[in-house]
Amino acid sequence: MARLAVLDPEVGLAARLLSEPGRRTEDVAFRLNCSSAAALTRALGRETGFPLRELHRRGTTVCVLDGVLKREVPGRARGRL
Repeated sequence: MARLAVLDPEVGLAARLLSEPGRRTEDVAFRLNCSSAAALTRALGRETGFPLRELHRRGTTVCVLDGVLKREVPGRARGRL
């Protein structure tokens, strides 16, 4: 699987699919043509900075947006915004 880019639509799609009740990580990985659920989990962790458990707890879409902002807005990663 290719690394998911920060603004790649697959990141948003993965977040939306994972936020659906009853949706398994394996199902989302298969839908996005990832080699495994672990590969999807690692890719989302790289892009958001959060482990999968935290993504589910905080909300996947919120975490993805936060991860994008931390990369794109100077000072955000240090908590200044």
